[in-house]
Amino acid sequence: MSNYIEYQKSVASEFEAYKNRVRNIIGDSHWGEEGRHKEVVLMNYLKRVLPNNISIGTGFVKSNRGITKQIDIIIYDSTYPVFFSEGDFVIVIPESVLGIIEVKSNIRNGGDLKEYINKANYNAEVICGNEARNLFNGIFSYDGILSVETIVNNVEQLDYSDILKTESFNQPHGNRLLSCVNHIVYSDKVFVKLWNHCLERREAYYSIYKMPDKLAMGYFISNLQEFVYRYTKGRYLEELPDGLREFFYPLPEGKEPYLIEKAYIKKDE
Repeated sequence: MSNYIEYQKSVASEFEAYKNRVRNIIGDSHWGEEGRHKEVVLMNYLKRVLPNNISIGTGFVKSNRGITKQIDIIIYDSTYPVFFSEGDFVIVIPESVLGIIEVKSNIRNGGDLKEYINKANYNAEVICGNEARNLFNGIFSYDGILSVETIVNNVEQLDYSDILKTESFNQPHGNRLLSCVNHIVYSDKVFVKLWNHCLERREAYYSIYKMPDKLAMGYFISNLQEFVYRYTKGRYLEELPDGLREFFYPLPEGKEPYLIEKAYIKKDE
């Protein structure tokens, strides 16, 4: 019988092993190089677990709205043409982009978290504009020392006025909410996911989960795999096949028992 929980735990163990291996060799004197290595480790892992028609690179996305800031990891459909490609460095068209990820060694304070979220939201605006378009927009941090209270306070301080702006009175949220930061992993224990709106309060919020057994990184990647699966199959509204659902999300009780806090996002008053 397959043991998918152990498989998911091994994902975090693999990242931890690579991280320690590099740090043991170079010590503490070359943090930039170590940070770049972590991007490559995640990039190479994603190349192994995503479909062959999906490419992984680093670089920029250029649209008629401008050009993004440099993006650590771009997940894009390789059946589209590209502006430029050399090794893993790419400049791609927005229509090809399925997801973007900012990779961090360590998020040490709430100000950094807000900075990373604002950068990723800016990049999403360049890519998607005001289209009602789903984009996987993630922040992947190998380590972190933030408390849950700090995460909540800093997320709730973000100004999402433009992102939440609607075009009609019956919209629960603005189109840009579909492409702003929606998945964060913070060490191997904390996983954060955006829910587009709370039916009771018509508000969007981030759910913060303290995952058991070092499953946070595995669940982040599983959410990306599900997103790509739905894109390639055109099945956004259908249930996942049972085999895939068990593989992606092996906790029989689901992740909701591990929800510890919600951070509501709102317009600046």
